[in-house]
Amino acid sequence: REPYWKGLNSEQLYDFFIIRARSKRDTGDLDGAIREFEALFKKYGEDLDRRRTLLNLLATTQTQTGRLKYLRRAIKNHGESLRIINS
Repeated sequence: REPYWKGLNSEQLYDFFIIRARSKRDTGDLDGAIREFEALFKKYGEDLDRRRTLLNLLATTQTQTGRLKYLRRAIKNHGESLRIINS
């Protein structure tokens, strides 16, 4: 038997994965959330609206870790998100 999310259309599937990653972030699994946001970014990053959203979510989660290696990436991701908004 297949998981229920396999029957979702592409828009619903995207929303499902965003919610799942945000749930990980909200429950304190920041590393897991970052991995999921990065995977989503690789898959959906070509679409500018989704790219901007994913960059913001990823950068926010990276900032929450408080770890220097993630903070550097968060600054870069926020900067790219702002460039997309300005363009």
